[in-house]
Amino acid sequence: MALLLASIASADSFLLGGEITGWRAAWGRGADDPTPPRDVAEDCRAAVATATEGWWHSPLIEAVRPGAVAVADAVASTLPTAAPVVLREWSCSPDRRVAIAVAITDDLARGADPAQRLREAGTLDDEIADMVASLADFPPDVLAVQVVLELCSRVAADGRS
Repeated sequence: MALLLASIASADSFLLGGEITGWRAAWGRGADDPTPPRDVAEDCRAAVATATEGWWHSPLIEAVRPGAVAVADAVASTLPTAAPVVLREWSCSPDRRVAIAVAITDDLARGADPAQRLREAGTLDDEIADMVASLADFPPDVLAVQVVLELCSRVAADGRS
């Protein structure tokens, strides 16, 4: 469920009800692309941030650690105040993927450039390195969210954090 929420928060294209026109997030629109009546990408991030605010106070958050990191990363600009405390505890995770994902999330939450952490993520394996290289033209925050979602999905699939 947490990874699904992270995917919703990081969505970049939409079909709004009753319309056949596809809309792209502001960062992905070309000069000739139509502008949606509102920024649905921002609406998605805000809704997920609000819906998950209570998670950070629950002892059950450990059970969804990879998904929670992915959610925190996707909503980094509106991160609930309790989240950084929990994330700091996870920054020393024995799973390097989680530790790097938390570091990238911290960079985004502080408004810092995640480029160094993204390069570090690329050292984990060739697939992540290829992902970072192939998405290099994306805005750094968008690239960071995609890389963290991938790292956290892999950790969740392995069943450890």
